[in-house]
Amino acid sequence: MRGAKDYLLAIYTLQRSYKVARVRDVANYLGLTKAAVTITVKGLVRRGLVKHERYSYIELTPQGESLAVPLYTSAQKLAAIFRELGMSSAIARSTAEYIVVSAPGDVLSQFLAALEAFKKGG
Repeated sequence: MRGAKDYLLAIYTLQRSYKVARVRDVANYLGLTKAAVTITVKGLVRRGLVKHERYSYIELTPQGESLAVPLYTSAQKLAAIFRELGMSSAIARSTAEYIVVSAPGDVLSQFLAALEAFKKGG
């Protein structure tokens, strides 16, 4: 089951890559149906995290972007570390995104700090 963090990260990633995010793009990115994405996007609209009108692009609100940017940044850092360890780009990205959206924020921060320290040799 995908949560709000998954959607915010997917929307932000798609916007960075393609300038826009559509329901079908988010569905493809997350491996879900368009119907499932539509239902969740409506919930994100009610929570004030995205703007979306039927048949239009999905846009992050300032509140949604403030949640998505740290997720994206953390996922990028973690994926880079995984690539250095020999993972393919696709597996590194998907694994990093899974960890970022699943881990509590404080645990994620500590984990990233420990990985950075390990990379620097201690």
